[in-house]
Amino acid sequence: MSKYFVISVLIGVVWFGFLFGQKIEEIDIEEVQEAIQDSSDVILLDVRAKAEFNGPLRPVTGSILIPLSELENRLSELDSYKDKRIIVICRSGNRSRMATGILIKRGFDAVNMKGAMLAWNEKFIIEEGLE
Repeated sequence: MSKYFVISVLIGVVWFGFLFGQKIEEIDIEEVQEAIQDSSDVILLDVRAKAEFNGPLRPVTGSILIPLSELENRLSELDSYKDKRIIVICRSGNRSRMATGILIKRGFDAVNMKGAMLAWNEKFIIEEGLE
């Protein structure tokens, strides 16, 4: 068994313990699209790595990029958004769920985008031809 596998399992256990019992609200992609159109009180936070953010699963227009691995150290960058709802986005929904938990514990109004960029791109880029 490799040491990287063991480390990955330990990190997963720590994150599970961190989020255990914490209610993470989710918002589906249609609701996100409506929120973007209807409100200036919504912030989109993408927690993917920079290479992913600039990759084929393009970000939602107007998203702020703070990779999950940097989030704890960069929370002060979000302080001016404490009065807004933060919709957290990643590739598939796992990292954004973790990031949402971190933000909630720090007093932010945060929700996880259900289905994440995989669902967003499938629905709004491929299906509707918005490319």
